[in-house]
Amino acid sequence: MIITHLERATQLYQALQDYQQSIHAFSQPSHLLTAIWSLRHRPKS
Repeated sequence: MIITHLERATQLYQALQDYQQSIHAFSQPSHLLTAIWSLRHRPKS
């Protein structure tokens, strides 16, 4: 049970890090945002 809580806490911590990195990326010049947009909106082959 303790291990399950530890795994959950680790997942939450990693999710928080990902969130902080994405916020940091959005605060940067938007070249990364442009790359993400082009990946999402690229023509389907």
